[in-house]
Amino acid sequence: MRLKPSDFVFLTAVCCYCVLSPYTKVEESFNIQAIHDIYFYGLSKIQSYDHLDFPGVVPRSFIGALFISYVTKILAKIAPPDDKFFVQIMARGILGAFNALSVVALKQTASWAFSLPYEEEQEDESKEKIPPKDSTYKTSIYWFWLMMCVQFHLPYYMSRTLPNFLAFPLFNIAMTYVFEVKDGIALGILAFTAITLRAEVGLFAVLLALVLLGTRRVSILTVVKSLTIGLGIGALLSVGVDSYFWQRPIMLPEVQGFIFNIVNGQAVNWGVEPYSYYWGDVVPRIVNFGGPIVWAFILAGFIRDHSPFHSLRVLGVTSLLYIAAYSFQPHKEWRFIVYTIPLLTLLAGNGIAIMTQRIGKHIGPLPQIGFALFIIAVALMSAAISATKLFASMYNYEGGNALARFHELIPIGPNPNPSEPLVVHFDVPVAMSGATRFGQLYDDASGVSPKYGPWYIYDKTENQELLDDITDSFDYLIVETPPDHVDKVFPPADMYRWKLLDTIPKYFTVNKPALLALFQDMAADPVKYLGTLPEIISLFLGVVEDRDFSKEASAFLSKYVVLLDSVWIYKRVSVTDPTESPSDYPWSAINDTEGAKPTVSA
Repeated sequence: MRLKPSDFVFLTAVCCYCVLSPYTKVEESFNIQAIHDIYFYGLSKIQSYDHLDFPGVVPRSFIGALFISYVTKILAKIAPPDDKFFVQIMARGILGAFNALSVVALKQTASWAFSLPYEEEQEDESKEKIPPKDSTYKTSIYWFWLMMCVQFHLPYYMSRTLPNFLAFPLFNIAMTYVFEVKDGIALGILAFTAITLRAEVGLFAVLLALVLLGTRRVSILTVVKSLTIGLGIGALLSVGVDSYFWQRPIMLPEVQGFIFNIVNGQAVNWGVEPYSYYWGDVVPRIVNFGGPIVWAFILAGFIRDHSPFHSLRVLGVTSLLYIAAYSFQPHKEWRFIVYTIPLLTLLAGNGIAIMTQRIGKHIGPLPQIGFALFIIAVALMSAAISATKLFASMYNYEGGNALARFHELIPIGPNPNPSEPLVVHFDVPVAMSGATRFGQLYDDASGVSPKYGPWYIYDKTENQELLDDITDSFDYLIVETPPDHVDKVFPPADMYRWKLLDTIPKYFTVNKPALLALFQDMAADPVKYLGTLPEIISLFLGVVEDRDFSKEASAFLSKYVVLLDSVWIYKRVSVTDPTESPSDYPWSAINDTEGAKPTVSA
């Protein structure tokens, strides 16, 4: 696969989202904690793994985490990380790269398939000849890639360890085989992915098999053989890997999750949505291109299929059937249908190309240019929306931001009492919003010698009775409890009080009036905003001296996002000595006269 300059635009977007919003949330927690434990503890210290203390409602597979952690280890040998948290960014970056490259592979394969001559499908010479291809097939790919680059959800989540995005690259690779008319291989990959990573991919595999059978592209024997081989290999791998990590016999996490959520109907405990949710809300929001009118582009994409044996239509119909079938499941989340988004975007790009070509042919060149400019304007607005969502998302992981801020406030240095590590407690909301084991810089997995201390104990006790018994041992709190309630929720020991060190905000809502005014101004004078692009690019590249791109971008975007105080950091101090002094932090960098902090090793 040879990358083009436009491919690097998409890869850069994925990378920027990963670095600028580095923390994770509860949906990603199992895999990110598993990657941490495999990386730092290896395969032998299973008793130290997070999932044994916090197993979750249903078991999840370790296959994706195992793969990512070992690729991260290889990369860490080449570029050793400075601390534990950088390992998390490396792991996420690797996942993001695999996902982004899989979409690039889909684009390149579709482009190759679109360029093939129609004559391949004309086995009967008596049939009327299909006219030669015009340039529509090329512009279909251009529009598709523009739409992908200005989306928010896909580039943003590609580096996130949601189980769906561990399955996402394999799904896209399967789609490339459909464009290459290697349908048996595609079905086998989908079956393997379903049994090992995400069970809902199995529904797509079944629907794709039915569509392929209906169009006579495959035989029943090919379908049965491909699905059986994929399921068999995947089941053997899952039983071998997951039975070991869960320390239980014959573990098939995806099968158990399917039984729990679908067969037993427990998924409804996480909320329900109407049948129309995916159609009217999710697809327009995720594709992020003109709202509901994106469906007009998608449907127009069916008018003409440039690929051999109508592969685009086959995948388009399968995607719509998949969404229609999955809409019967009461509990709905956008990530359950995320696999269809690149395919629907490809259809939309094809639809835009067809509409542009026909407007020029039947109406004239000026309306054609006007329509193309309208699409470009929609793309610019989509990019602006994505930038705003990125800024908001940076403040949507208050637990991760709070833990990082805690380590800034209490930096590492010599520990006068290495046998008595400090205890920092964070509550469930903080743990669910980014405070992962990777952020626990100085725990027993950090590789930091106790003499450098403090060797923290990061406490995540949830049981209230246990909390009441151990609150006196807490030196610090990182909690969602405001100052006027902290003494009630965490009663301090006699002669002590909780001193507020800092407050961490989180995203609350978008300032819709301000954002609407911005879009109206952009529509009224687009030339003004287009004229600022060179300056923005120069700032981003660091060409302009004495100006900070991140600060100026944050100042601009802060006008359109509303933040609220969410997490508070406290230190236990004596009530008789309310003032702070360097002696309150004997382990801090203020007194560090004994060398530098060591690097982290796996």
